[in-house]
Amino acid sequence: MPLSAGQVLYYDGTKWVNSSTIVSSFLIIQGQTICLTSDAGTNNVPYPLQVRHTSSGDAAVGFGVGLQYFGQASDDSAVEIATIRAVESDPTKYSTTGVYRSYLSFGSYHFESGSPQGSILTLLLGDRNDTTGAGVFCAVPVRGFGGSNVPFRFYLLTKSLSGVSSPYALTNNEYQCPIIKFTSASAAMTITFPSTAGGFWIIYNNSGQTLTLNPGGLTLNNNLHGIYFADGTNLHQVATPA
Repeated sequence: MPLSAGQVLYYDGTKWVNSSTIVSSFLIIQGQTICLTSDAGTNNVPYPLQVRHTSSGDAAVGFGVGLQYFGQASDDSAVEIATIRAVESDPTKYSTTGVYRSYLSFGSYHFESGSPQGSILTLLLGDRNDTTGAGVFCAVPVRGFGGSNVPFRFYLLTKSLSGVSSPYALTNNEYQCPIIKFTSASAAMTITFPSTAGGFWIIYNNSGQTLTLNPGGLTLNNNLHGIYFADGTNLHQVATPA
């Protein structure tokens, strides 16, 4: 259906029509198209805009749909500046197992080379029953944010062991912190970390006592720092504590 300047194409529930006024979910203001949903909901999330890709063929790995963002160069030519793609990583799996996997890919324009840079950030999603390969993949260095006068920072947990019984198993909120400082122990203690493969921690023992880190029975003396990772069974020490 051809569109004239100032018109927008929308679906009225039975057919595609065009208009230049507020109709259903579209609004034209100063050349902008706004997708609008109006209802009485207070905690719902509507989807006023859907982007779809259908094919007469059978979807295969890599089938998806995306959005391209274009700007304008100094010579007035159009230039691609960013992309967002939603891609199916295994379209056949849903029909055979009921498990659906996909990923979101974010790209930007590489101005030095004069061409699209491709995916710089990929979020690989998976069903809760099939998280194999799921994760965040970054194709450029992670620099963090520039707040607090540092280029990048992790969360540091200071854990007081005062009044804590040994052995002590770190809670979910505690072991999610990659840097942990232990303080104020009244006696030697055993601290239990999760053994999940890939776990990684920098530990500072400022507790005044000797700590034993489990699983693995690793000793960390007072006023020493250690770097540790888990292999699925035990903790391992990366280097001699210092």
